[in-house]
Amino acid sequence: MDDIVYNPINNIMTCSPDKLEAELKEIAYSFGYNLPERIQFWLKQIANIKSFETVERFYTQAPAELQLVSMLTELSFLIDGWNNLIKSKEMLLKTAKLLQEEILPPGNIKLMFISKTLKDLAKESLFILPHRITEYLYRYEMLLDNYTTEYLAFHEKHNSELIKIQRDLDELKEKQDIVLTFSKIKPMQPFCPDALSNEINAYLTEWCPCEHKLSRDEIIENFVCPECERTFVHTRVLSVFHEKKAQCDELFKKCMSALSRELSRVVLEKENDPIKSIISSLAVADLSSIRNVMSPELVNRIKSLLEKS
Repeated sequence: MDDIVYNPINNIMTCSPDKLEAELKEIAYSFGYNLPERIQFWLKQIANIKSFETVERFYTQAPAELQLVSMLTELSFLIDGWNNLIKSKEMLLKTAKLLQEEILPPGNIKLMFISKTLKDLAKESLFILPHRITEYLYRYEMLLDNYTTEYLAFHEKHNSELIKIQRDLDELKEKQDIVLTFSKIKPMQPFCPDALSNEINAYLTEWCPCEHKLSRDEIIENFVCPECERTFVHTRVLSVFHEKKAQCDELFKKCMSALSRELSRVVLEKENDPIKSIISSLAVADLSSIRNVMSPELVNRIKSLLEKS
């Protein structure tokens, strides 16, 4: 009686090849692969066996090649393995997400090697040898653990670097605002072009530190900080900042030099003009001096002087 209950044919007859195929395809697709042809062949064999509907009809009507004990045992073993694979589907989909998003730290050879191994195994071996799921998930846990440690260190260091540039960022924004203000005065437009504001504005959020207190569990769950969602490649925004700041400094200097020349041409001979007292600070393009005197009234006065000259 026990032999009948545990006969591999019973396991085959009680499974659903269509359901198995749908579940296995979902896992394969999540890794960016199609279900291996060999798996689809085995699923068709299972469907052929089930087409006889009962064990009795199978043994009396099925061709001899379908009744091979070795094949039936292998198929039953695969069904058990696939069911275990499907039970781990949520973890496998998460593994695929980490591998597909390509958010691993560039240059980390160890993590890249583990990642490539997991990708390669998911292409075929994971489905052909489903009983190795425990080993596969162990490698994933090792990858995730190392990745989490790296990400937490990256997030802290990157934030620290962003905090360091905040004073320079404030200066950059002030200079850009001043250039933008004078770019609206017609005689100044050739010297104070609005050339950087779109590029700078596009990065303002990226140049702000993340204030979220990140935990290890959050990275294990989301792979990145749920607040800023920054990845390792975001370190490039620091070099972009220094590049834009240098460009803005140069543009600001040229703008202020031009402003000084234009004002000198119009005002220097006017001893009693109230604007004369600030020309010296404008001439050296000293932001701290200019910031102290910039006002809508001053801008309007400069505009009036230059556009009427």
